[in-house]
Amino acid sequence: MDTTFFRTEEFLIIFSEEPLWSAIFFLILCFVVLTLSLSRRQSLLNERFKLMEGKLDQLTKTLSSTNIEMANVKTAVGGVENTLSDVNKVAEDTKRDVANLSDGISGETQVSTAIELAREGASLEKIVASTGISKEEAEAVVRFHKPGV
Repeated sequence: MDTTFFRTEEFLIIFSEEPLWSAIFFLILCFVVLTLSLSRRQSLLNERFKLMEGKLDQLTKTLSSTNIEMANVKTAVGGVENTLSDVNKVAEDTKRDVANLSDGISGETQVSTAIELAREGASLEKIVASTGISKEEAEAVVRFHKPGV
């Protein structure tokens, strides 16, 4: 038995005499070319997919960081709102105290006496009892005229 391979001339003779073998060879060749082309295209698509996946991961991290920053800003704004509320309360209390002092000046001598007592460190009850002014007025006088102010 002859184990030598076919030579190119023998292939050409077979293909020219047998059109069925030519068609089979052509189909196999087309299949190989198509397979290689699709393999290359799939490789390119895989690279693009990995790139997009990396960008998506980066976007997810950025979004998470942004959410944390927004939560921090929300907390800070809440703190500012609380501080503003406290400041408004103090301002209203001061306004009320000033109004009480202004309204109660009809007995100017009583208020002057209350101021003197407050500067001497007298208690709130003693000021109210000695001058006859209201407790609210006495609180305002003590707040603004107590010793050390």
